[in-house]
Amino acid sequence: HRNGIQTIRDAGLRAAAVVEDLLTVAKGVASPRVPLNLNAVLHTYLHSPEHARLLNLHGVVQVETDLDEELLNIRASRIHVIKAIMNLVSNALDAASYKEGARVLIRTENTFIDRALRGYSDVRLGEYAVLAVRDNGAGISAQDLERIFEPFYTRKVMGRSGTGLGLTIVWNVMQDHDGYVDVITDGRGSEFRLYFPITRDLTQE
Repeated sequence: HRNGIQTIRDAGLRAAAVVEDLLTVAKGVASPRVPLNLNAVLHTYLHSPEHARLLNLHGVVQVETDLDEELLNIRASRIHVIKAIMNLVSNALDAASYKEGARVLIRTENTFIDRALRGYSDVRLGEYAVLAVRDNGAGISAQDLERIFEPFYTRKVMGRSGTGLGLTIVWNVMQDHDGYVDVITDGRGSEFRLYFPITRDLTQE
């Protein structure tokens, strides 16, 4: 009966993953926010079991980081920022793994927004801490780009590669944190940039 029991277990885990992601979308607004440094949050994620599992699934992909040592703090929910990072990295690993020389670059930087981002008409000018995740995959088609943040819209195999809520969670997290998502894509890959408003408050770590 082992195979049947394993199938039931796997189905239960997939259902639990969908429920967890739905709760993340639903409860984002209620999460407490504290001063955080994105570099520290990213370091926590990169040394987590969840990231190790993703690397095992995409062993051919080289993951690199380029972090701004002078990165300004943000006010955010740690658990939801980590969730957003994990979903972006998972998508990037999946997109890059289909080609030789697969590579994912995660970087941070401070920036000043003085223009509207794609898809936004109400961008607030000011300072932001940016988290960018870039892959060197095939890029995103114009048709898919219009729908990638919709719930359950995915080109992956449902249940095997994700819940279909990954980018929806990223979008909701940024909306809840008064931030923005910008996507740059072409035939050489895609880059997702998360813009978090900065704070002058010090972290408690």
